[in-house]
Amino acid sequence: NNFEIIIKMHPKWKGRNEGLNLSKIRKECENEKFLISYDIDIRTALSAADLLITDYSNIGLEAICLEKPLITVNFIKENLDNILKYHDFGAALYFENYQKFEKSILEILNGNNYAKTLEIGRQKFIEEFNF
Repeated sequence: NNFEIIIKMHPKWKGRNEGLNLSKIRKECENEKFLISYDIDIRTALSAADLLITDYSNIGLEAICLEKPLITVNFIKENLDNILKYHDFGAALYFENYQKFEKSILEILNGNNYAKTLEIGRQKFIEEFNF
């Protein structure tokens, strides 16, 4: 799809490899344009992004305020009882299933599906939290 992908690793993983499989990412993405970084300025990357994908990082709040499409994922089905769920406001799409997630990325980036729904959700979220 000729996308440029930036994978911003959480600082807690810097210098550690347990729990990460960067070689699998590199192998699966070998024909793609991508960058894996621990040190890239996340706000600079976000300002240039067409889409943010996260679990429940606080950078999602900034993406919403910058009116960027946001996808949150929970493939390992963690308990989210104590986490602010952006998707509860319609400000993000939420996925636990990778195939549906991948399909929606393509729909957002290629066809701009979900644009109006996410826009309305972002406005609700901003009214609630960005006073």
